Amino acid sequence: MLDPAYLLLSLLLLALIFAIARSIFYPSEIPPETPPPVDPPQRTSHNALSFTAASPQPQSSRAPAVASPCPAGSIAPAPEIARPEPDHLIMMRSGQPLSWSRRVSWEDRPEGAAAAIFLDTETTGLSARDELIEIAMIAFFYQPATGEILGVPEVYEAQREPTCPIRPAAAAVNGFTAEMLADKRLDYGRIEAMLQRSTTIIAHNAAFDRPFVVRLFPGARTLEWRCSMRGIDWRGHGMRSRKLQDLLSAHGLTPLTAHRALADAAACLALLQKTGPHGRAYLAELLANPPLRAPQLRRSRRATAAG
Repeated sequence: MLDPAYLLLSLLLLALIFAIARSIFYPSEIPPETPPPVDPPQRTSHNALSFTAASPQPQSSRAPAVASPCPAGSIAPAPEIARPEPDHLIMMRSGQPLSWSRRVSWEDRPEGAAAAIFLDTETTGLSARDELIEIAMIAFFYQPATGEILGVPEVYEAQREPTCPIRPAAAAVNGFTAEMLADKRLDYGRIEAMLQRSTTIIAHNAAFDRPFVVRLFPGARTLEWRCSMRGIDWRGHGMRSRKLQDLLSAHGLTPLTAHRALADAAACLALLQKTGPHGRAYLAELLANPPLRAPQLRRSRRATAAG
């Protein structure tokens, strides 16, 4: 006869294994994180960013919190700060900077244009317990019928100090350390304002990025999500891989710093403006296909994070 204590211990062990497996294979179940009071705008080194992706620099002290610039139900204007030029983060195979974006204001939205955000993140790791540590967002206007990008009204990039350690495998890819992220905070009001102005979010491997973003910004759950990795028939177009760096190389594009959010986002958006074998921009093909559905968004985080 089995010892009751042994049987109880076995059941507890099975329950623990089940809980761990659930957290790994169902990342969309991450509970929303309650954001702190709106963080003060973070000043990025835009002079460095105009030519290369800036390495994060530690801050000596935490800036005081300020009143929320984005009350519920309203859209706050973007602060007047120097704008980085994402096209300067990408080099063509010839060694010349790529020029594809035209800077406009939100008020200069062309007639008939739609607004979307290309988004990329860096995280402390791949599991449901990990956290976002860097986010880049490039807002752009586009022509829905052709996928032509008509202008870029806003670019945002910032880092965030996590509450959990950075896993060695993640640090080896993105180069972040705990010291680099000390006191780094996001401007929640500005990010929410950008999301309110847009109807679509695009990411390369959106099933990976979405849970991290929705955890901090629940309103992003209601937007249409599209995946530039799965929403385009790359293999049907002769590509051997859907990984971002492989696709960029095949199209003569090179981000000055791989695996940093803004450089990768700018490079992928430039890739989507390239013309595919079908004679259309890749962005047009992505828009013609259905957006991601809930089952696709619950795919395992073990999929390669190509962005």
